[in-house]
Amino acid sequence: MTNTPWPYFTSGTIVHGFGRGSKELGCPTANFDEETVDKLPSSIDQGVYYGWAKLLTKRNNEIYKMVTSVGTNPFYNGEKKSMETHIIHEFPEDFYGETLKIVLLGEIRKMTTFNNAGMPSKRIQSISKYTAFAFVIPFVSIITKGECYPCPFYSTLSFALPLQQSLNYHLLWFSVTYFFLFDLGELVTAIQNDISTAKKKLDSDECRQYHNHSFFQ
Repeated sequence: MTNTPWPYFTSGTIVHGFGRGSKELGCPTANFDEETVDKLPSSIDQGVYYGWAKLLTKRNNEIYKMVTSVGTNPFYNGEKKSMETHIIHEFPEDFYGETLKIVLLGEIRKMTTFNNAGMPSKRIQSISKYTAFAFVIPFVSIITKGECYPCPFYSTLSFALPLQQSLNYHLLWFSVTYFFLFDLGELVTAIQNDISTAKKKLDSDECRQYHNHSFFQ
């Protein structure tokens, strides 16, 4: 780890994030306060990193494997730099206002925007079912003299549209939703790969030596 920023030790307060992204992806993260983010060296930017984390709470004294992303989150067109840590452990509650200590030991990948199709998460798959439902309903209609009358329970169109106009409208909606969902699906796959990579790297002797580092005492 010569001539690199690793290991990088830091701690900060957990604050509310932008309210989007991590929860919908099934990957809850702890967002660091601005002061902690501003202290990051320029060499740690726009990337995904692995390391160890410890919450400074009375009820928890464990040190966990973690993945941390630093950047502006290009998938969500973010503009403000942020640092958020996903602790590889399930917690029953949030930790807003608590202090989190982490040590970054290396980079997994650079931050990127996903444009290709991928495997959606279970939640995204459930959403896609509703999308398919919304796409099919317009065809379950009474077509008379070139007019399309949507079914009463299809709330997005409360009035009759000419057949061609109706088909164009729903085809456009389906296309936009389809590509968004599968683009998001690739992001979910990337996150899962990041977590898997972090676990493997942190099992090495080189990384495990930092698990009991005095920084966490």
